[in-house]
Amino acid sequence: MKRTLTGASSDGGRGIGVRQVPLSTLSLVVGQAVTYLLQQVNETSELERRLQAMGRRVGFRTFDLYCLRFGVQKREMRIVPFLQFVADKIWRSWFGHAAEVLKGENEYQLADINKNVFHSAVSTTECNLGSYVAGMVEGLLLVAGFSNQTTFVRVTAHHHYPQAQPGAALPLGPNVQRGLILGIELMPRSDG
Repeated sequence: MKRTLTGASSDGGRGIGVRQVPLSTLSLVVGQAVTYLLQQVNETSELERRLQAMGRRVGFRTFDLYCLRFGVQKREMRIVPFLQFVADKIWRSWFGHAAEVLKGENEYQLADINKNVFHSAVSTTECNLGSYVAGMVEGLLLVAGFSNQTTFVRVTAHHHYPQAQPGAALPLGPNVQRGLILGIELMPRSDG
């Protein structure tokens, strides 16, 4: 059976005209990007920062494309409804299923507890590939205007291991089910 990544649909989500990208293609592209970046950097944190910057550009373009394709005239300026829009519409167009929006005291989260596509497409222990997806969401938030003169956005990626036992060593390897949780913070800018 050929495994694919579902792309954006031009029919309002009815399933007609859905474009799909084979996971082998995604694996090749992301794997080559990681290989290239590994040759350029010395530290994992720098690699993840660059992956996030690459993803940010995808987020910028995705939001504009979505608005043009579906005739979105008004941008949602409240964070929870916007994140729900991202989780229901955009995440579904990226990964073929919706994410869950969670609200904490000082941060919000997008949780994808299914086996995340990036972890199944490319197996690496060199870095957290969720940084790329965090950049994609950060790009959406930036272009939608959530980072401005008074606040800025920070999106971080975290692994989710649904089968891990508390206190036990975390499982690693290509066949381990890993979900992805993105932490999203809107923080006030300091005047310094």
